[in-house]
Amino acid sequence: MEKALSISLIITAIHVSLWDSMIFAKIAVYLQRLPHWTHKPLFECLICMGGIYTVLLYPILYGFDWNLIITMLQVIGINTIIVAIISKMYE
Repeated sequence: MEKALSISLIITAIHVSLWDSMIFAKIAVYLQRLPHWTHKPLFECLICMGGIYTVLLYPILYGFDWNLIITMLQVIGINTIIVAIISKMYE
């Protein structure tokens, strides 16, 4: 679970840093030029980002093993909770 939490927090940092007026907001403008179907998994949807970024980050941080699949599901779950918390903050 520790691996999933660390990956989830990295993904959350990437996601938040692309918001308007954040440090990488200008990069988000360029990412908007990509095909629309790539937006959610790459930068718009924290939950959707969990799958792609776990597959990219897990082998870099921990080496490849079959726990990647379980970790990916855990990351998506954690990101779902984070999205719910962020949504409540902005209500």
